[in-house]
Amino acid sequence: PRCGASSRATAARLSDARRSGTAPAFAQRSRLPGSFADYVEDEHQVTLVLVARCCPPGGGVDVRAFEQFRQRLLQHIAREERVVLPALEAKLGHTPRWRRLLTQDHVALVKLCVVRPDRDWLEGLSELLEFHRGQELKAHGLIAACDALLPREVLSHALALPPVQVPTLASDGRDVPLRLDRALRATGLR
Repeated sequence: PRCGASSRATAARLSDARRSGTAPAFAQRSRLPGSFADYVEDEHQVTLVLVARCCPPGGGVDVRAFEQFRQRLLQHIAREERVVLPALEAKLGHTPRWRRLLTQDHVALVKLCVVRPDRDWLEGLSELLEFHRGQELKAHGLIAACDALLPREVLSHALALPPVQVPTLASDGRDVPLRLDRALRATGLR
């Protein structure tokens, strides 16, 4: 597959929808999403558009688009790790069995946000994001549990979380551990 091909198709559909006035909720919303599922779907669509922008048709990588993608993804992970998951665990009175796998996914995604983007690995990023979204939306998973058990105030609190401090990209392999540690701390994973 070509770099971000499915993301570019999504971006083109969103552009057409905006022009026709039928853009999805995330492109128009200035209010709180109706559910956790709405929020996750909105975030997923935005990240797919940003991934598409990372891979311009002429080749290379749009580093500015990658910076926007990093900020959005790290903010999303911070909301889940710092606010949503602790609130859900408190409500359940235990740690759900899928929690460890979700956190492993989050760590893997954070790792991608500390190294300089390469068009070769950006190629599979849309598929990775789709897989992660599927994990969050599984029956009896994170989003189903949040929508069933948590008040909307938790989502409101998560959305009010201050912007995470995104570390600068690692300039070489020696910088990766320091940048990764900063990104993990910023998202609440460490």
